[in-house]
Amino acid sequence: MRGATTVGLSAAPGLSGLWVFGYGSLVWKPPAGAEQNTRLVGYVEGYRRVWCQASTDHRGTPEAPGSVVTLVPDETPGARVWGIAARLSDSDDALELARIIADLDYREKQYDTRLQLPVHAEGGVLLERCITYVGTPKGANWAGERPLLMVAANIAAAHGPSGRNDEYLFRLCEAFRSQLGAERAEPELFELEALVRQLQAEAAAGSHEPLVTARAEAQRDGGTAPSVVLSVASEGSKQAPAWNAATLAFANRTDMVAFGDINLATDKVTSAFDINFKPGAGGWPSHRFFNTATGYGGKAYVQKTAQRICDELGQTQAMLDYVSEMSGAWICNARSGEHCTPAEAEYAASWRSKAPEEAAEQLATLDAVPLADLLDDRHWLERRRAVLKQLATPNEPKDEL
Repeated sequence: MRGATTVGLSAAPGLSGLWVFGYGSLVWKPPAGAEQNTRLVGYVEGYRRVWCQASTDHRGTPEAPGSVVTLVPDETPGARVWGIAARLSDSDDALELARIIADLDYREKQYDTRLQLPVHAEGGVLLERCITYVGTPKGANWAGERPLLMVAANIAAAHGPSGRNDEYLFRLCEAFRSQLGAERAEPELFELEALVRQLQAEAAAGSHEPLVTARAEAQRDGGTAPSVVLSVASEGSKQAPAWNAATLAFANRTDMVAFGDINLATDKVTSAFDINFKPGAGGWPSHRFFNTATGYGGKAYVQKTAQRICDELGQTQAMLDYVSEMSGAWICNARSGEHCTPAEAEYAASWRSKAPEEAAEQLATLDAVPLADLLDDRHWLERRRAVLKQLATPNEPKDEL
């Protein structure tokens, strides 16, 4: 930045001290002790803001994580992330600064990396070493890049000790409109806001319900049955938030019906079409899926990890993987690239020009990989399998159930 005034951690009268750069909740909720009259609008270069960080202590829970932002490196020319630089202290006392940083470390404990970055502030000021917190793929809370619709479904449903996940998004959007400048926000931010509000409005209007009790008999008559019906035990269980998020994410699919038990104590899934469903281990009703391959009797869910079924399917991504795999309906369209993450889009593009037989062969190779052995890589394997399944089969309409 031409003509910039360089400011270090303890330099330049009036702008010395300890600074933090906020790009998420710190934009609208300054840390305790921050000087309210010393907040500068500015940006960091070489990064982009992404919704790749799971929140289990503020905007979600361990059973149903929320989604918050982090920064990832971006080598695109002109890449920058706008936020707020706030001065935490003008003291140069090492013990005092260490105490302040320790308090902030605790608040941001789910971010695994603390960085010092130069911040270009308004007025031609360059703050050389602002601290900021980021989550990386090595961190326990890294959620990875997901289609925007999937993130929206998660945010629309999640909540935690610090409040609703949608508040985090809405207040960040409002901060850009009122303080930073809406034109400085990445377009995806307001697109995500619109998606969340749309999903919530549809749910409030009853155009779809995350949890409904469906009487499967109604699907037998009239020859109008959807091609896919999904069923899991839902409300009152650990899977409820994940099931809600999955149902919201697939709300625009007209060839699917999703249903779950409202009250497991009084209305357990034990039979349908004169077929008895034995409860699962630990008293859980059977998790069953129904599609053209299973017929009306359905098929039981097979666990993919060593976790209990309620913990495994309590993870939003695991539930979405389950719905995708069993229904053959994917949020990411491998043929058009719509609703795909950058990684999914790149992977799909690399296979799109190849023969379906080649995709099928690669799919068979991936199918042979034991999912339980993959841990953190399991979801990326599922995403690749979903892409290959689409490209390995002709793009033809499904038969009715």
